[in-house]
Amino acid sequence: MPPRTRSTTGRLPTRKNNPRAIRKAKKPAPSQRKTRSRAVRSTNTLAANPAPPFAAFPALTSPPLTDRPRTREKKRRRDSQDDHSEKRLQKKRQFALTRSTSSDNMEHTITIPEKGGRKRPPSRQSTSADFTQGTTSAQPSKDTGTYAHYRWFTLDKARVYVCSSPPPKDIQDRINAVIERGTSQERKLEVAAIAQQFCAEFVPALNGARRVDDSVEPIYRALSLLDKNQNFEFPRKIDWAPSLKPQVAQFSWRLLFPDRSNVNADEAVVSPSKRIQVDTTSNSADRPQTTMAPPPSPLLQPRQGNAILHTPRPDITMGLRHSTMVNTLVAKGISEDQADGFLKFLQEQQSLCSSPSQQDIPIRFPLLVVEGKSYSTGKFVFEAQNQAAVSGSCMVNMQLQLDELFESFASGSYTKKAPLAFSICTEGPHIELWVHYTTSTNGKRNYNMSILKTCHALLLAGVVDFLVVVDRVLSWASSEFADDVAKQLASVERATR
Repeated sequence: MPPRTRSTTGRLPTRKNNPRAIRKAKKPAPSQRKTRSRAVRSTNTLAANPAPPFAAFPALTSPPLTDRPRTREKKRRRDSQDDHSEKRLQKKRQFALTRSTSSDNMEHTITIPEKGGRKRPPSRQSTSADFTQGTTSAQPSKDTGTYAHYRWFTLDKARVYVCSSPPPKDIQDRINAVIERGTSQERKLEVAAIAQQFCAEFVPALNGARRVDDSVEPIYRALSLLDKNQNFEFPRKIDWAPSLKPQVAQFSWRLLFPDRSNVNADEAVVSPSKRIQVDTTSNSADRPQTTMAPPPSPLLQPRQGNAILHTPRPDITMGLRHSTMVNTLVAKGISEDQADGFLKFLQEQQSLCSSPSQQDIPIRFPLLVVEGKSYSTGKFVFEAQNQAAVSGSCMVNMQLQLDELFESFASGSYTKKAPLAFSICTEGPHIELWVHYTTSTNGKRNYNMSILKTCHALLLAGVVDFLVVVDRVLSWASSEFADDVAKQLASVERATR
């Protein structure tokens, strides 16, 4: 820009004596420079607004609008065709998602990160459920229909049932012999003290976005305190052997249909009755000859497998210690070395899977599992029951394997007893005790589980009654159950020397 010069009078140039200022004043607006028709003024407008006096100078008249250079405007960024279509697709997806998302699953929807690493606006921050620890039970909750399908379709195919009715009378009598065992008054006071400590420890687990482990930990400490003689192991989150799961009989039917790929289009639209008449009257040489093998038996042999069942991984597994089982066998007249080696030999040869662990944890014949869910993770006790149903069937299968081993090798007499196992399912402070047993229908084994007792973790009276029943289960497992198992194992060991 040239420097500003003073006039001959020594003053700064004004609008009247500066041609550059006059040209700048007559510069039309950008909207008027786009078309010439807008710059042309009508006669009425000229009459009402006469031209200023300085417009008469020929040297100062503005050039035609067509010769005036266009001002530089800000260029609009043009996206490529791929980016443009991608943005439109993202907008359509977001619009469809906002219309189809209900209030129930809105919390889960907003926690999904957008494509391309874009940040969420502050109004759509993650909820507390997204900050849970990375455990197996702290993943975002699935649709409840998935768990219902798993129970009433998948578990049903394996004949594993979560029963809403009480067990049969003979099974109920055996259960009562366990949960109605005598308990001394001194022991009840000890259990009451444990229950009081349990309620106090459970309160922090209900405050804030807690993990599943936070609500299961008080149960673990309560079980450890109930095990006064240290007869049990309580490993957490161990992977069980898949071979313990029930076998699923998957039937299939083979349906063979005639090959109609060579049928003419005219014949395909003929009604079935007319098609039969055409086939019988037409010459056999005019149509293709199709030979169909005789239909086989519609019901094929069932294929055995258990891959459709989830392999158990309980939050807590309670079973007899290896040393407890060895000491019980020693009491039956077997040396300690022989008892230790015999249990390990049966486990290695897969003749008797007395330990469900794949990590060689010294635990034998588990009798109780704990499957817990937390409030803040959005999980339900329904899922915990599904998991406990498979774990309970595996514990029952261990006892059935022992019965089969005894019948195959031992020659002594033994009164066979119905197998029993137990599980604790939780959803926050809601705690349930279940029993697992087997029944038979048309010669096929059914794995059942029925509810025994429930309580709320913050109600002391209910917790005391609940832990008294659990303490009786532990007492039965360390005495009567361990003794029955030792009798069978001792008979098999003597018969196979």
